[in-house]
Amino acid sequence: MRHILQHIKLGDWMIFLAGAIFTLWLASATWHGGAADKAIIRSGGKIFRELPLSHDLVVEVPGPLGYSKIAIHNHQARIASDPSPRQYCVRQAG
Repeated sequence: MRHILQHIKLGDWMIFLAGAIFTLWLASATWHGGAADKAIIRSGGKIFRELPLSHDLVVEVPGPLGYSKIAIHNHQARIASDPSPRQYCVRQAG
C-alpha cells in the first residue's frame, strides 16, 4: 500500500479532491429530498387522481382485473387490496 501512495503525485491528489468536491456539490444541488405531500395514482398509464397525504382515506382504483384499494394513513400510501390472485402489490409494503 505504501508503494502505491508513493506514486501518487500532487496533481493526482488535486484532481481527486476536485472530483470529491464536485460530487458533493452536485449531490447537494440536485437532491430535493424531504417528505412527500401528495400521492399520484395512475391507472392505465394515465393519472387517475392526486391525493394529499395529510388526510387518511381509502380510494378504489379501477384496473383490468377489478378494483384495487389504496389506503392513505399517517402520511403514507399503500395498496391495501387488489384483485390479483398473488397479491404482489399488497405484499410489497411488508
